[in-house]
Amino acid sequence: MIGKEVGMPARRNTPHDFWSRVNIGNTGECWEWTMSRRSGRYGQAHYGNKNWFAHRLAWTLVHGDIPDGLLVCHACDNVLCCNPAHLFLGTGADNSADRNAKLRQYRGFGHHHAKLNEEQVLEIKRTYVPRHPEFGQAALSRKFGVSQPAIYSVLKGESYAYVHD
Repeated sequence: MIGKEVGMPARRNTPHDFWSRVNIGNTGECWEWTMSRRSGRYGQAHYGNKNWFAHRLAWTLVHGDIPDGLLVCHACDNVLCCNPAHLFLGTGADNSADRNAKLRQYRGFGHHHAKLNEEQVLEIKRTYVPRHPEFGQAALSRKFGVSQPAIYSVLKGESYAYVHD
């Protein structure tokens, strides 16, 4: 065969090949993808001349096509899990609601863009005086190195609302 090395096995692409790369355990356990990952997180599989997220391929092999506009979400929150019992179809809003209900979203200090810590938020809430040259929103934004809308958001309880004295 042209282009094929002697002694190399033929490339296979079957459901069995896919599942052989998943660490299958008991029904209640996560079945983790053991091969490559896309962007360092989600399992990546090649099947049917197409690259797939491993959990999406697991869903498709067991349940069939994924309807347009829907995601394959993880009830277990383990992005490497391919256990069909842990996967469900949902919209982006469903996935976000599931994340929020489980308190998995990064908020405030845990978010990678956070510029304020708890002590600073408490100081902003304690010292703010409307239109004061030293303790107004503009002065506090300069002091803490954030925008005036960020200070406004803290004061209105739109951000860091869970921080209390």
